[in-house]
Amino acid sequence: MTQAKGETATLVARAFDAGHRSRTGANNPALTSLWSGPQRALLSWGKHPQPGDLLVTEIQFHPGALTEVELAQQIALREEDFEFFEIKNISSEQVELAGLSILGGVRLELEGDPSITVEPGGYIVLAKNPSALPIRHPTLSVPLLGPYQGNLSNGGESIQFINQEGQLLLDVDYDDDWYTETDGEGHTLVLRNELQIPAANLGADAWRSSTSVEGSPGLEDPQAAEIEMLAIEMQEGGVSITFLQTAGVRYLLETTTDLQQLDWSILQTIPVVDQDKNTSIVDANHMEPQRFYRLRAVAP
Repeated sequence: MTQAKGETATLVARAFDAGHRSRTGANNPALTSLWSGPQRALLSWGKHPQPGDLLVTEIQFHPGALTEVELAQQIALREEDFEFFEIKNISSEQVELAGLSILGGVRLELEGDPSITVEPGGYIVLAKNPSALPIRHPTLSVPLLGPYQGNLSNGGESIQFINQEGQLLLDVDYDDDWYTETDGEGHTLVLRNELQIPAANLGADAWRSSTSVEGSPGLEDPQAAEIEMLAIEMQEGGVSITFLQTAGVRYLLETTTDLQQLDWSILQTIPVVDQDKNTSIVDANHMEPQRFYRLRAVAP
């Protein structure tokens, strides 16, 4: 057999036993063949991913509501049909994904026919419903794999990625409490820093909400506008927060009383403006012993 690098083949074989005899008895039906049943093995000539080669860079675990336009294209669509993982090859070599398994709330084992490869710096997308995802993302241009079994939990869970040799490549967890707009409002979770240890459960600080509603599968998610804080001060009416608001950007001012719990609640949504301006927000309900603020720029 001749095979090029990066290709895969499925080998099917049977074992021959010239001394095999049929079993007899009421509970043993006759087995007259001297050959065993077919056994399959996946052979690959490409480089299989090793720990540190791949990253999950985006997760859509709770997609936004269906639109009439989407239902007109597929009447049986459900919101979960738009779930996806985005995976990036951060190694310096092409990797072959045949035999990659996903375990946890969803399950998938990638077969090798045809060969599934990802170039250095390239992306693939694992989709709950590969035929549905392009309806919401018509410009999707990277390999789209799936479907996987099960659904991503809307409340959060852990997902493991295992290579063909049984090595743990990634153990990724997420939680719906991290960012409100990722829990059914359409935004996705996007990895902040690709230099993080890829096989670790990184927690909320390693992720951010996507800039674009419904995310950007197969593409690097654009960073939101930088925020220039101008003043935070106590006034007679409460805590005043002043910042430079950039035109065309929507902002969320959030608060919490405990940085360990990551229980942020939206204090105010600041709508889009046509030109840059200084914006001040006053929090009159600041009776707690301590109160923390977070200002985030999100897509319009």
